[in-house]
Amino acid sequence: MFTLRETSVMLGLIGGSIGMVQADQASFEKDRQAILGMQGNFQVSFEFAETVSLAKDYQLKEKAYEAQAKEHVQVVQDDGDTIVLQHLLVVDGQVIKHWGQIWKYEDTEVLTYQGDRKWKSETRSAAEADGTWTQLVTQTNDMPRYESAGKWVHLDGVSYWQGETQRPLPRREYTRRKDYDLLACENRQTVTSNGWVHEQDNVKWVSREGKSRALCRERGFNRYERTDDELSAAKTFWEKNGEFWNQVRSVWSELLQRPGGVNIEGRVDFETINSTLGALEKKDAVTRDEILQALKLFISDYAAAK
Repeated sequence: MFTLRETSVMLGLIGGSIGMVQADQASFEKDRQAILGMQGNFQVSFEFAETVSLAKDYQLKEKAYEAQAKEHVQVVQDDGDTIVLQHLLVVDGQVIKHWGQIWKYEDTEVLTYQGDRKWKSETRSAAEADGTWTQLVTQTNDMPRYESAGKWVHLDGVSYWQGETQRPLPRREYTRRKDYDLLACENRQTVTSNGWVHEQDNVKWVSREGKSRALCRERGFNRYERTDDELSAAKTFWEKNGEFWNQVRSVWSELLQRPGGVNIEGRVDFETINSTLGALEKKDAVTRDEILQALKLFISDYAAAK
């Protein structure tokens, strides 16, 4: 038999545990609502400017990169602890599949960019993953760009998440510049009542012949402001093509699981990933295995290649 004091202590511990579980569940739901709060129709502005030269022989680019767009962000998967957001650009009524966000709760595997088109999954402990969300950002063809982990913070109706990562050259520069090889990034996404903002604090790195040096710092500020524009073309596009791209995303998830990491080739036998998937997308019916076999041609084992 337990004494009255022992019983009180035990009930207190049980009550405390229940309170902690309830608090964790409430925080989890707030996190989910913040991520889901990034869906909708937006007027988007993109701004990137080099701010500080970190190499004595490097001259900052004087002209900042600026662009405007209308974008529809759609939830294409929601399994509770996994949420996928797909971005669709709408230009003069035409739809361009843009980047994607794959959010996972307490994920113990984080994909890291190694440079030279190589990615490797790194394991985190359960303690490191506790309460965090990973964000995997994908390219227009759903291959990975970068992934990082962080915790959501909720203050006075505003929520923000922050993560650090290493990534390939951005789309705005990889066809124009050959003087650096990767970005070290700090990303912050802040969700407000009127939309959300993606801030970036980047360092451009040269990494060649076993040596690395920082080239410059860059500041990025992308604003997503809600718009009343319908952007119905984006929804129509996804109704037609969504199942295909859901399968593509699933195949990429499988291919990236190799323990030693993967090297993703940009071109094989004069074909690119974009052209290969574009041809498959036009077919009346495509199986997951067809997509798998097509993408395998661009994948080699990173560990074996080292």
